[in-house]
Amino acid sequence: MWKPNLLFVSKSALALALMGSSMAAGSQLEAAKLEDLATEARTPAQHAAVSRQFRLRAEALDSKAAGHEANVKKLTKSAGAMVQKWPGMATKPLETEREKAMEARRAARESRKLAEKHLRLSVEALGARK
Repeated sequence: MWKPNLLFVSKSALALALMGSSMAAGSQLEAAKLEDLATEARTPAQHAAVSRQFRLRAEALDSKAAGHEANVKKLTKSAGAMVQKWPGMATKPLETEREKAMEARRAARESRKLAEKHLRLSVEALGARK
């Protein structure tokens, strides 16, 4: 049978309180704090809160990627037909924006996978309690 560790419970309660206040404000946690909470999550409520934070992070990254993709379109239009004929002729700012957009999309996908994982862990933990 699982016995809660008092130190763990107090850390978890503090983390959930912090998450609750940050969720109410609509902000998201820093990546390092979110990863720490994800590794410490044990209860269904903790996993659900972590899942929500990962989902919010994915949404923020999607909007960031959309901004980079808009910049790519603008830079591509201003570069002219040569960049469309020969993509290797793209300027450094254009390549940088493309890379940032790809990285943001990749990070959003990873955050969605982690959100799904923690949601599944939350449901499994609820099922194990019965």
